[in-house]
Amino acid sequence: MTNYTKYRFLDHTGDAAVEVFGTTLEELFENSAEAFTSLLTDLSKVKNKTTKNITVEGNDNDQLLLNLLSELIFHYDVNRFLCFKANITNITSNKLTATLEGEILDESKHEIYTEIKAVTYHELNIHKEGKMYKTKIVFDL
Repeated sequence: MTNYTKYRFLDHTGDAAVEVFGTTLEELFENSAEAFTSLLTDLSKVKNKTTKNITVEGNDNDQLLLNLLSELIFHYDVNRFLCFKANITNITSNKLTATLEGEILDESKHEIYTEIKAVTYHELNIHKEGKMYKTKIVFDL
C-alpha cells in the first residue's frame, strides 16, 4: 500500500489532465494506467477477470508511457477492455512489457464518464523530484 497520492486530476480546458506520481518508474507507469481507467469509469467496479500481455516500444520513457496509454485506449476502443491494473514486468530504455488485468465493459455496472480519443505529448515530461517520479498527462477527449 502506498502512502502518497498516486495521481490527481487537474483542470484543463477541453481535455483531461492528470499529474501522476510513483516511487519507481514502473510504479509511475502503473499509476498512469490506473488514472486512465479512472477517467473512463469507476475503478472500484472494474474487476480482475482476464489478463492481456502487451509490449510497447519507444525512444525514451515519455514515448514508452504515451505508447502504453495508447495501447490501453486501443484495447478499450476495440475490445471494450477496462484495465483494472497494469503490472509492469520489464522496462528498459526502449521497451516495456506489462500484464494488464481487467474485464470487458459491462454496461449494467460500468458507467462510462467520457470517451478518450488519444493521449498527447502536450506537457508530457517524466522527471524525478527528490525520491518521486512525476509527470503530467493530457488526454484528448
